[in-house]
Amino acid sequence: TGTTFKEISKKTLSQVELRLPPLAKQQRIATKLRATFEAIQTALDSIVKAKENYQALKSAVRTQARSREISPLAAIFTVSCVRMSLPSPSQRCGRPSMPPES
Repeated sequence: TGTTFKEISKKTLSQVELRLPPLAKQQRIATKLRATFEAIQTALDSIVKAKENYQALKSAVRTQARSREISPLAAIFTVSCVRMSLPSPSQRCGRPSMPPES
């Protein structure tokens, strides 16, 4: 099964008049586009870094929970706060403490 498409002949295309803005305006447009693409790349880099930081924190919190440095509930809460971009419990009300030994 082939795909058909209409084409414009070289002759027809050569008769089309393309109006371009003056060179100075083209350069201003290019400068703005370049700055926009740089901002997008910076945002993408920040997202990647945030994901890496989240994974590292999650791993550290799990390790602390396993070694009973913090309670499992505090570990879950800390990771959830980071996932939702909320201040962690240690930033809001001090370091979570271990529950009393039973």
